[in-house]
Amino acid sequence: MEQAQPHVKDYVRTVMDAIPAAVFVVDRRVQILDCNAAGLEMLGTPSRESLPKLCGDALQCVHALQSPGRCGTSPFCSDCALRNSVKESMAGDRVIRRKTQMLLVRQGQPQEFHLLISTAPFEYKGQRLVLATLEDITELEELRHIVPICANCKRVRTDEEYWESVEAYVSKHSNLDFSHGICTDCARVLYPDLFTDEGERPSG
Repeated sequence: MEQAQPHVKDYVRTVMDAIPAAVFVVDRRVQILDCNAAGLEMLGTPSRESLPKLCGDALQCVHALQSPGRCGTSPFCSDCALRNSVKESMAGDRVIRRKTQMLLVRQGQPQEFHLLISTAPFEYKGQRLVLATLEDITELEELRHIVPICANCKRVRTDEEYWESVEAYVSKHSNLDFSHGICTDCARVLYPDLFTDEGERPSG
C-alpha cells in the first residue's frame, strides 16, 4: 500500500523543529517572524505567540535592552553581525556565514556567546525574507583557548603537533617578552650555600 504524503505545512514544521540549531525567519528589519523549536529555546520562550519581534529584543541583546529605542537604535547596532549578515544576504542574494560574539542576558546576567551565523535569502508571497541560523559555538571557542602543556617538561604542543617551550609559544601568540630570573625555591636547590640552615637567604 502506498504511503500517504504528509501535509506540506506539517512536514516543513516537523523538519524545521528537528534541526538542532536555532533557525529564524526574519524580514528586512531583522524582525523574527518565525522560528523552529531550537530557536524558541534560544529565545527562552515556550511558544511563537510573542512573535514577530526584533532580533535584539527577542534574543535579549544587552545593547538593545539598554537602548531607549531598543533593537536597531543603539550605537552598537551598526556593527551587529546578525543585522549586517541579513542585509548583505538580501542585497547580494547570497548566503553569508560568519562568526561573532554577542552579549545576551540570561537569568538576569549578561553572558558572552560565540555564535556562527548563516543567512540565506528567499522570497515568499512577494516578500523578501532571510533564513538565519544561529549555532552556539561558545564551548568550541573556549576549548580553542586551552593550551596543551607537557606535565613533565612543560613544553607546549602547537597546532602542528610540534612541542616548543612556553617562552617561544607565548612570544609567538602575544606581544609579551620574557626576562629570566630564579625563584626562591629553585635558588635553594641550585645554590644551597647562599642560604642559612634556617632556609633564609643571608643578607649582604
